Amino acid sequence: MLATAPNTYVLNKDGDLLDVARSVLSRLQNLGMAYMLTQDMKYANRAWSEIQAVANFKDWSHTHFLDAGEITAGFALAYDWMYDAWTEEQKAIIREAMVNKALQYGLPNYRSLTVFANRENNQNSVVNGGLTLGALAIGDEPGYESISGKTIIGAMKSVDEYYLPLYAPAGGYFEGPVYWAYGTEYLTYMLSALDTALGSDFGLSDAPGLAETGYYPAYIEGTNGLFNYGDGGPLKITGAPMIYMAYKYEQPDLLWYYRKTRNDGGGTFGLAWYDPKKYTTPQTDYFPLDRKFAGTEVGTMRSAWYDPKTMFAGFKGGHNGHVHGDLDVGTFVLDALGVRWATDLGPEDYSIGGIGEYYPGGTRWDYYRKREEGHNTIVINPGLEPSQDVRATSTITEFVSKPQGAYSVVDMQSTYHAQADEMKRGYFMTDNRRMFIVQDEMKLKTPSDIWWFMHTEQDIELGPDGTSATLKLNDKRLWVKIISPQPAAFQVMDAKPLPTSPDPNQFPYNLERGKVQKTNEGVQKLAIHLTNTQETTLSVVMVPLSAGEPIPTELPAVKPIADWVIDERELATINGLTINGEALANFQPNTFSYTKQLPYGSTKAPAIQASSAYTVTVEQPAQIPGIAVIKVTDPAGIRKPTRYYIQYTAGLYEAEEAFISQGKIDNIHSGFTGSGFVDYNNMVGSYVEWDVNVLSEGLYKLEVQYANGGAVDRPVEVQVNGVIVESNLSLPTTTLWTNWQRTNVAALLKTGSNRIRLTATTLNGASNLDHLQLRTPSLEEHLSIAEAKGWVTDPVVKNELKVKVQKYREEAQDPAKALTRLKQINNTLKLYAGTKIDRTFAQAMTAYVTLLMKQYSVPL
Repeated sequence: MLATAPNTYVLNKDGDLLDVARSVLSRLQNLGMAYMLTQDMKYANRAWSEIQAVANFKDWSHTHFLDAGEITAGFALAYDWMYDAWTEEQKAIIREAMVNKALQYGLPNYRSLTVFANRENNQNSVVNGGLTLGALAIGDEPGYESISGKTIIGAMKSVDEYYLPLYAPAGGYFEGPVYWAYGTEYLTYMLSALDTALGSDFGLSDAPGLAETGYYPAYIEGTNGLFNYGDGGPLKITGAPMIYMAYKYEQPDLLWYYRKTRNDGGGTFGLAWYDPKKYTTPQTDYFPLDRKFAGTEVGTMRSAWYDPKTMFAGFKGGHNGHVHGDLDVGTFVLDALGVRWATDLGPEDYSIGGIGEYYPGGTRWDYYRKREEGHNTIVINPGLEPSQDVRATSTITEFVSKPQGAYSVVDMQSTYHAQADEMKRGYFMTDNRRMFIVQDEMKLKTPSDIWWFMHTEQDIELGPDGTSATLKLNDKRLWVKIISPQPAAFQVMDAKPLPTSPDPNQFPYNLERGKVQKTNEGVQKLAIHLTNTQETTLSVVMVPLSAGEPIPTELPAVKPIADWVIDERELATINGLTINGEALANFQPNTFSYTKQLPYGSTKAPAIQASSAYTVTVEQPAQIPGIAVIKVTDPAGIRKPTRYYIQYTAGLYEAEEAFISQGKIDNIHSGFTGSGFVDYNNMVGSYVEWDVNVLSEGLYKLEVQYANGGAVDRPVEVQVNGVIVESNLSLPTTTLWTNWQRTNVAALLKTGSNRIRLTATTLNGASNLDHLQLRTPSLEEHLSIAEAKGWVTDPVVKNELKVKVQKYREEAQDPAKALTRLKQINNTLKLYAGTKIDRTFAQAMTAYVTLLMKQYSVPL
């Protein structure tokens, strides 16, 4: 940043300075914090070059005032945090810039209630927060008392009357989590500044729902990102608002959640608000699993906190026509096994024609991503007009949460009132939170054409009769089954408008500017189409399946939503579990899924012993990798039967489960295996280290899966047991961070435990790292690796080995001949080991040849 040139006056594609404003604010607050911590004038000098350039802008743009508000916030922080660094002339320049380019233009809006002052959305908070910081920064300076006082009073009234009611009554937020973060960030700036400068926020922090809203981003986030309804993407919310709320309202559990799930530290304001006395672990490190945000009419359910494989469902009723809202009543997202299976497409291009027309008949509702057909909900009698009412509000009428499960009901009749006499959708997380049901009950006015949609970025494979489908990502699956009505069937469709939908690409505004709506590449939708239907119950069950886990054979009976009940019987559980005589790490009776890493080369499942007061049966997999199923039943029938799953893996080591030095676990880029990947810090020396176990010594290929969306190579040094085996393993660009590719390096491993470390060698750090996979090279690969490493020095011996390997391949189907050739290869290796063949390599290849000989079942 110190060497970066100051911002210049450049309007973005929307004709405003918002991109510049955000850059200015980021630079000034970071430079200001650096100066306060170090008192080094190099930070103040760089800040001044930024201030001087921006103070000379012809204006700070006042169309929506967001840009003026954000620049003012940056100038205010720079003025306050570096006050003793400025000359009197510099202070005057900063004060005059804030007044002449922002404050004096803001005051008329408070009188006329225009632009931002009467907005019931994030715009209100951002602008008022920024202007309040500016007014407070200079309010005690002679000559600035009047304009500062009027600004503060106007901003407080505007926020109190038009913005704070958005959080009522339960802390939710109509605009969705992304705009919650934007609006709430500036609200916390404003409240904190009022407290520190004037000693009070004058009751603003007592607004209904505000004390609860810190929990909103925690609950609205699944294992694979946000429930991003409205105009928002799925990425996690970062920044300081949660930290401020945790301190302001004495919520240590919220602060604990933030520490457990974030690596950003809250930025400069997180540091400013840091209080070590409050930064402690609470007595419990979890929240209730489920939560409903009344008013906003959004709910979430999950099977656990802090488990990367947990099942998470977010769903909503709510108000369709709110700013940044979509026609998405009834929509849902679903995460499980570290994968987002049901996704929300997110925002449309903000510069496209009519995207801000929220009124009935507005162009916004012609875009696929904004219509109900672009969400995971119901479409009735599709046509040019949407089937959901733009002005409708649908409420969550039931929300029941128990340890064993949860269900919720959204009454959607008001949203579909033109077509339906009764319309409700239920969501049920059942089977001890291992199964998810979406059920629609419809009584329509006339026989109708009905579509059910679920969007996904994963592969879809339909079952033989079409009543089931399997969504897949690597070895993870989501099995989806129609249990009502019969004979309804699934079909797979592209995520694009139905033939009867409008085509906004043909609107004159878009044609003139070459604008087209987003094409949703990489997204499909699972669909059900019912024709000539007036009354029906459409029930779909979804079950996540790990590698090797069988499709369930027992499904719940279809019951009316009104008859849904959570089975609260206690489970028949296991008290303890050992594998090959060793206690399973982190076993808990009410945690039902585990992964056990076996030594590479394992072919048989290990012995399992379970202690329980009930009947236990164990079903072992036929091969490794695979899943062991442990069934526990109560002979008396008092307790519910349950199942435990142990997934055996061998040779696949996830990066997120390794020891990480100077890096973080993330899951924002799809396509990884496991529950996430490691994002190395941008520095030399950051590393990931595994302890890998092999059954026999030998030569192995260490296969690394990585992604590099940058433009330059991000190589790593590879060490095995403290010895460098590759000083510069190239991890070149893969173009996209979601494009995972593999490379490998060969290494000799000893029997038992081996430490493998991948260390970044450049200031860019390493590429994002997904996993390490051990593989055994073929005979031919053994020889090519030996040639590359210089382990076979004599050309005659090298050719002799090649010929014998070739002969073995030709005769591999004849056991006697194949065994003879393998013995000949071993004899050559033993004869020249330590002379013409590297001794360690000879031993490794001999071990591999011996394993091949065993497959012929002939005594050696």
